[in-house]
Amino acid sequence: MLRFYTAEGELVPTPAESAMVERQRAEQSNAQLRQMVLNLLQSGMTLEQVVAVTGLTEEQIHSLAEQS
Repeated sequence: MLRFYTAEGELVPTPAESAMVERQRAEQSNAQLRQMVLNLLQSGMTLEQVVAVTGLTEEQIHSLAEQS
């Protein structure tokens, strides 16, 4: 397989590698958001307060809270 390097000698990721990294980043971000929502709800905040603090919709909060 032909690979490209930058002028500094760094390997340029393939489109598949870039997509994998982006997918992992998105999954990590989603997990952190889910944990934040759960922490806020467990701390006693109402759903309306979590909506106000996070900017998420009630539907998004329910979806995050239901994820395993």
